[in-house]
Amino acid sequence: MRHYYIGVSYDRLGRRTEAESYYRSLATNLHALGVDDKTIQAILRHSNMGLTMNVYVKSVSKSQVIAMDALSEKLGTCNDLATNRGGLVN
Repeated sequence: MRHYYIGVSYDRLGRRTEAESYYRSLATNLHALGVDDKTIQAILRHSNMGLTMNVYVKSVSKSQVIAMDALSEKLGTCNDLATNRGGLVN
């Protein structure tokens, strides 16, 4: 099993940035896909379920899921058009 480690970096105010956002997005998306909480906890390598669920998993409304699905579909269509036109999108 491979383990990938995302480096931690901080902005000029000392806040955690890229890695923290990556883990939150990963946990939230896995939860939205119906992955069980214990599996998300294991993927994030947390020993405490409370940390996983209270800090990393953010609730996503049905309307947000619909909006992101529509965006994904639209981006896929744009990508198909770009591929078929040699990379040019009008």
